[in-house]
Amino acid sequence: MIELKEAVTKSLDALKGMSLVPEQSIIELEEAELEDGGNYWVVTFSYPDPKAGVEAGLGPNLSAVLRNKRSYKAVRLLAVDGTVRGIKSVYV
Repeated sequence: MIELKEAVTKSLDALKGMSLVPEQSIIELEEAELEDGGNYWVVTFSYPDPKAGVEAGLGPNLSAVLRNKRSYKAVRLLAVDGTVRGIKSVYV
């Protein structure tokens, strides 16, 4: 069974390897937990939303809110060997 640190590393490698996060983004670990009776690691990351701030003329308040918006991705791994079983966008 893989440990937490390895699950996080494998998840991040999967996101970057499939170009699912913009290059040069600061990616933050949001959470990591064992699910389904310890059979799966689910690791969630966030990064600046690439679409944030593209809309012009929204006014300073709304522009500031959109500029700080983040996108989230959750990676599901088999806890036994760290095989990636799925990646999904998480909407908050």
